[in-house]
Amino acid sequence: LSAENCKIFILDPENEYTSLAKKLGGRVIDVGTASQGRINPFHVITTLDADEDEGAIDNFAVHLQFLEEFFRVVLPGIDFEALEYLNNIIVELYKLKNIDFKTNFAKLKAEDYPIFDDLYDEILQEFQKTDNEYIRKMLRTLMNYIAKFSTGGRNANIWNGPSTITTEENFTVFNFQS
Repeated sequence: LSAENCKIFILDPENEYTSLAKKLGGRVIDVGTASQGRINPFHVITTLDADEDEGAIDNFAVHLQFLEEFFRVVLPGIDFEALEYLNNIIVELYKLKNIDFKTNFAKLKAEDYPIFDDLYDEILQEFQKTDNEYIRKMLRTLMNYIAKFSTGGRNANIWNGPSTITTEENFTVFNFQS
C-alpha cells in the first residue's frame, strides 16, 4: 500500500503540527485569522470517479447532505424544523446562482458559489415577506445563527467568501489555537 501523493489534513487545536508542516513543505492555515485561506462550505467539491451525467446529480446531492451535517455541527441546538427550513432556503440560494442538479461543477469558479452573506440576505428576505409568526420566529433564530458567519460575525474570516484554499500541498494543518 503506497502513501505517495496522499493528502493529509490535520485539525490542530494545540499548534502541535506547525513545525512538521513547514519541514515537509506543507501549508499551515491559521483558522482564527483566516489570513492564509478561506473555506466556503457552499463550494461543491466534485468527485473524480463520477461519470459526467450522473456526477452532477451525485455531487450536488452529496453536497446538500454535507451542508445539513455542517449546519447541525456549527449551529448547536438548532431544532429539526428550522434545519429543514434552512435546507430549503439553501436549495433556493443555489438556484439564484444557477446551480442545481444539472450543473457542471467542473466549469464553476470559486466566485460562482453562494456565500454566507447571500444566505443571510435570503433569510432576511424570507423574514420580511411572511406574516406567519411561527415562521418569523424560526427565521429570526436562523438570522441570529447565520449572522455569526456573515460579514462582521466572529466566524466570517474563515467561512464567508469564495474558497481560497487549494489542495496543492500534500500536508495541510488547520491551526485552531488562535
